[in-house]
Amino acid sequence: MFKRTYFAQPEMPPITPQDFQALLDELERNRQARRRAWLALQGIRQRLEHWHREKITEPVARSFDGEGATLAIFIDQLITERETALDELCRAIRRFQATVFDDSQLSDRAGAHQAVLKALDRAEALITR
Repeated sequence: MFKRTYFAQPEMPPITPQDFQALLDELERNRQARRRAWLALQGIRQRLEHWHREKITEPVARSFDGEGATLAIFIDQLITERETALDELCRAIRRFQATVFDDSQLSDRAGAHQAVLKALDRAEALITR
């Protein structure tokens, strides 16, 4: 009823023990390289957690892509917070500086001084956290 068809398999060259050992050695080198890369990512994670004093969420699946994306998002948040605080501090200092040298803005000096103090507190909180 069914006709069997046999396909000729291409003949593979024999694998020598040296070839096999070379493949095993390459596999081990790749394994060690992935391990070193993973440990480097974990070192970056630990430093970020130490500097920010906050635990970074673990990716859903343990992978280089997931870990890298998680760390990239966290780094972006850290940099954005610091840039915002620095920008706020610069604007507050400029505002206060304008009141010091311009007597027409004397009435704003107290408010400008308060803005500087508030911006300093925010920047200091980011540094000491």
